[in-house]
Amino acid sequence: MKQNYKILWVLLAFAAGLFGGVLRGHELTVCYHRSSGLYTNDYSTYALIAVCGVAVLLYVLCALLTHEDEAPYAQRFRLSKTGLVLNVFSGFILVVAGVLNILSNTEDFSIYRLLLGIFTLLAGICFIMLASARKKQVCLGSTPMAAVLVTFWACFMLIATFMEHPVEPILQLFAYDLLAMCSAALSVYCQAAPIFGKKRRRLCVFSSLSAVTLLTVAVFGRLTASLFSRDLWYFAEVLFRMLVMSSLIVHCSQAAAACLREWNGKETDEEKE
Repeated sequence: MKQNYKILWVLLAFAAGLFGGVLRGHELTVCYHRSSGLYTNDYSTYALIAVCGVAVLLYVLCALLTHEDEAPYAQRFRLSKTGLVLNVFSGFILVVAGVLNILSNTEDFSIYRLLLGIFTLLAGICFIMLASARKKQVCLGSTPMAAVLVTFWACFMLIATFMEHPVEPILQLFAYDLLAMCSAALSVYCQAAPIFGKKRRRLCVFSSLSAVTLLTVAVFGRLTASLFSRDLWYFAEVLFRMLVMSSLIVHCSQAAAACLREWNGKETDEEKE
């Protein structure tokens, strides 16, 4: 029953993100006029705000119903075999995104893209290193440094997301991406907190569920916009960010499930599987 409880919350977050993504795709293709740069409100504008607002309020309630505990990092975020595969896949996506960002400098060199690509590549490797510690349920010597590096990387990605938008951006065009990265960065921080003796379970539940919904809105919204308009520009324009967000959807989903799972100081043989 407890297993179903955590899965239902994660599924709810993902379903809200998919529904919001359809609204987001409509908003990008119909409300925003690329040629003039103007934005016209319609039903999708208000419906998307309502969906995200209600979802976040539910996550606040879920976080309030969650009790803080002192579960060590490796036990709180322990991984099953399936979870290990998903976590490694998440890290692999970051490695690919980092390599693509580095290679994008061949024609038009940018020290900013180069460093961000290298940082993302390292973050992907750290994701895999952390997955190993979580599977073994033992904090390795490299675990604290890997967690710190991933936390700093998430903060840099938040800044990078903000920098990618115009000087005078239309609020509806960047708000969801920015909020998604805010939630994801907070989730990554809360996951690292137990390594350093900090209790952040409730905040991790809220930020991780919010990140799953908002990241899915951002990624699936771009995909649906490309389908609605039959123009890959909507997704290809920000391919690096979309890959990063796709990786974080998996990462934050696992964090939410882990923090919703009760810890009683020991685990059963069934949980080890």
